Amino acid sequence: MDDRFDFHQRKDNYYQRIYAKTASLFCAATEGAAVLSHLPEERIRDLHEFGYNLGMAFQIVDDILDFTGDDNSLGKPAGSDLRQGTLTLPFFYYLQMVKDPEAVIARLETAQLQSEHTKSVAWNATVSQLVQDLRISGAIEAAEAEARTYLRRAGDNLAVLPDVPARRSMLGLCEFVVQRTH
Repeated sequence: MDDRFDFHQRKDNYYQRIYAKTASLFCAATEGAAVLSHLPEERIRDLHEFGYNLGMAFQIVDDILDFTGDDNSLGKPAGSDLRQGTLTLPFFYYLQMVKDPEAVIARLETAQLQSEHTKSVAWNATVSQLVQDLRISGAIEAAEAEARTYLRRAGDNLAVLPDVPARRSMLGLCEFVVQRTH
């Protein structure tokens, strides 16, 4: 919550936030199952890492969908996270790709200040334009590539497990995360 509307925050804050919000729950589930199954310590670590990588990818994809979806598919306007002051990976990539990131930040800060006085008209218009600009910038593709990297790592974490239905199901979860982007 401390980072809301902090357009100068570090990208590392995002990773810490999505770990705490999503990946930590995936870790608890996968590590807990390994502990309850009395697996050796190495396998417990592998399944903890699987949960971490799957959870990070899942949240990144969710953040991508916030920019690529529409009112009907999301049930809310595209860019809802940004409208609430929450910066996500596609936004960080967008800032890396634009010629003048400080101008983008200044525009957001100005609109955010104006929104306090004009019932969010300036803010919503600014965010809507940024969503359109972000969609054509390559930021979505960069975030998708990062999500796929986490998913590859998740698959690698399972490579040491025997080829049994449970392992195939976990690999299927990785495929599900990828399919959510389309």
